[in-house]
Order: sequence, then C-alpha cells, then structure tokens
Amino acid sequence: MLQVNTVLNQLNVYGNHLQASGGEAIARALRHNLSLRTLDLGDNQIGDLATTRIANALRKTTTLTSLQIQPLNDLHPGQSPPPLPLL
Repeated sequence: MLQVNTVLNQLNVYGNHLQASGGEAIARALRHNLSLRTLDLGDNQIGDLATTRIANALRKTTTLTSLQIQPLNDLHPGQSPPPLPLL
C-alpha cells in the first residue's frame, strides 16, 4: 500500500516491533512512494541489512525530508525522539 499511496505524508511506526522483513518491505515501498515526507522507524529491530536497503532506497526518493531510525539515549519514558532532517 505504501508504494502506491499518494496521500500519506507521515508514517510513524516507532516501537511497533518491526523485524528485518518489515524494514525490507518499507525499503521496497520507499523506492516508489512519492508523497511520504516523514518516517519514524525508531525502537524497532529491523537490522543492518534492512537499514542498508532503506538507505539505498532513499537515493531514489526526493520527497522524504525526515527519518528517525534509532531512539536517542537520553529520552524519558514515553518521549519520542525528534526526527532528523535529511541532507
């Protein structure tokens, strides 16, 4: 669905227990999505390979401006980390 969605501009899956397969699905979708601006993948266990595939997919997208992958160490319980701008 994310691949063909033209309305969604923010996706927050922080702490949703995503594993490598979920990260890889997001990487595949990012290659085609033209509307997503903010993506929060923090506090998931997507692994190095899926993270690398997401990074490679980001080379093909021009719309994503904010990506959060890991939570910051100094957060209070229940506090979401701020998104980091993409350069």
